[in-house]
Amino acid sequence: MRKVSQKIEVHPFEKKILQSYDLAKKEMSTKNFDLFQRYDMAMIGDTIAIATRYHQLSIIVHLTKQNNKDWKSVTRDEIDKIVYNIMKEHSLDGKENWTTWDNKKILRVFMRWLKFGNRNIKEVGDPEITSGIKMKKVKNKLVREDLLNDDGLCRNHTKLANYSL
Repeated sequence: MRKVSQKIEVHPFEKKILQSYDLAKKEMSTKNFDLFQRYDMAMIGDTIAIATRYHQLSIIVHLTKQNNKDWKSVTRDEIDKIVYNIMKEHSLDGKENWTTWDNKKILRVFMRWLKFGNRNIKEVGDPEITSGIKMKKVKNKLVREDLLNDDGLCRNHTKLANYSL
């Protein structure tokens, strides 16, 4: 793994990835840690942004701690149990939200890579083991009254113009 650069960052994702590696090494079996490293290399090879890499790696660490089993030998029933735990842990009303949707998406992509060696659904499709992972459309919680109208936009532009002077 690379060392963290010395540049000042608003979101130090390199440092966060190193922290994910430290946690993964501590929490995972040797086999799972090897898969974790190889998955990160695959994301780098696919030119995935560093923020996305960090996000996916941190969720994989969390799901691995939940699963407590080597990913290579996981069954469909265990994947279904992981999805159940995602919904119980992150959804108060049982409905899909952005956290549950994202966790299930990352689990699907990770399992696709694990089974087929490729993250891209267009190239390899989905493995049978993930067919039980259903992701519903997340309901938008913004209502019309929460949005700015033309008058509010004009006031904001005026404030910004005065602020920059």
